[in-house]
Amino acid sequence: MKTSYLAIVMLLMCSCTVTEMVTQTKTLKPSGQKYVGNDYEDMVGLTENQIMQKMSVPTRRESDGNGGKILVYEEIKYVTSSSESYSARSNSYGTTDAYAEAGTVGRSAGYGDAVGYNDGTVAAGAAGYIGASSSYSAGAASSVSQNTSSTDTHRQAQSVSRQEKKYVNFFIDAEGKCYHVKANIGNRYARTPGTYQKCKYEVKKYKPAGFALYLCGFIPGFIYTMVYLHNKFHPQMKEIECGSPYQK
Repeated sequence: MKTSYLAIVMLLMCSCTVTEMVTQTKTLKPSGQKYVGNDYEDMVGLTENQIMQKMSVPTRRESDGNGGKILVYEEIKYVTSSSESYSARSNSYGTTDAYAEAGTVGRSAGYGDAVGYNDGTVAAGAAGYIGASSSYSAGAASSVSQNTSSTDTHRQAQSVSRQEKKYVNFFIDAEGKCYHVKANIGNRYARTPGTYQKCKYEVKKYKPAGFALYLCGFIPGFIYTMVYLHNKFHPQMKEIECGSPYQK
């Protein structure tokens, strides 16, 4: 029983393992850029007058600290960029209104009259009166409150200035000849080719069909899943052969 079980597991493992041949480019040396000099370095050895004939009058002259001078050609430009900022202000206020509800109003009225007779003579025995009374009761006070809020958004533009300076400095010795040039413009670069190589590799891949191992039990299926995920992200590549290195 154990032998048959192991045979089934091995059969399924073999059925879901595939070997493929792939060709990839191997980078032996990446391409890049190499500094090959400055356009103004060709003016080393020229006299001050020759430099001025090519460059016109310098922006200013400075001492080189060794008995010579520096012809400074400088261009300063200020670049202004604007950005917008936002600020929010929130206002809130509340109102309360109080009023009295209608209560009850009571009113009563009465009339009274008395007449007396004495010996058959009609005479007023008592004065009549008319009376009235009224009352008013105010209702309970009620209140209504109301809150209101508002938000103001304020946009403000801010300007940011930065300085861009281009310069070429010619160092002139005491004899009036240029012996050094310093500049941040006119630099030249040349592309350096990279070295590459085509290589063939043998790659082992585990196909998802191997999940059928779960039918044989959780442990072999789990082991296969771990192997499959590992080789998916870290494929096992065996180098077979590589061609001659080439540049591009």
